[in-house]
Amino acid sequence: MGPPGNGIPGSGHGMLLNLNRIRTAHEQYEKTYPPEAFADDGEAFQVIRPVSLAFDIFKDKAQFRLTGGVKTVLELSEPRVSVARVGCPAGWKW
Repeated sequence: MGPPGNGIPGSGHGMLLNLNRIRTAHEQYEKTYPPEAFADDGEAFQVIRPVSLAFDIFKDKAQFRLTGGVKTVLELSEPRVSVARVGCPAGWKW
């Protein structure tokens, strides 16, 4: 898998997973990216802790199924709220 902002036009924060390298019926992928790998592009949030990405890849001939998740901490910055910046744990599973 390539790093965030992989240079593909229009990809933004996209990552590229090369499935051509998957040779077995089941493989695991785990990687941690530093917060600096995710650009602060003026969004209402910023990545402030490492991003842990982990998933299982299941291959059946030419079909792939991925299950896993991602965890990090985001810093929310809302100018309409008078409170200082807030760090919020964030995680997604698929």
